[in-house]
Amino acid sequence: MNIHVWTDDSHPLANGGGALQDARAIGFEVVNALHNYPLALPTKRLVTLEHRGERVFYDPDGTTGHGIVEFSAIIES
Repeated sequence: MNIHVWTDDSHPLANGGGALQDARAIGFEVVNALHNYPLALPTKRLVTLEHRGERVFYDPDGTTGHGIVEFSAIIES
């Protein structure tokens, strides 16, 4: 599962460091919220939800910070 975040310098975070640093900060909070989260599924059982990595880069417009946070889930039926 991948979660995408986007930021730009027109709406910076308080005490942020620009679009890339803001994307990193938001991605960090996504990881804190979801890594090993005991998610309830309606018909299956979630065994693990693990953070696998992240990438942060500028989109082709050169001003939008883009972060991708990657998770891996193991689900039992």
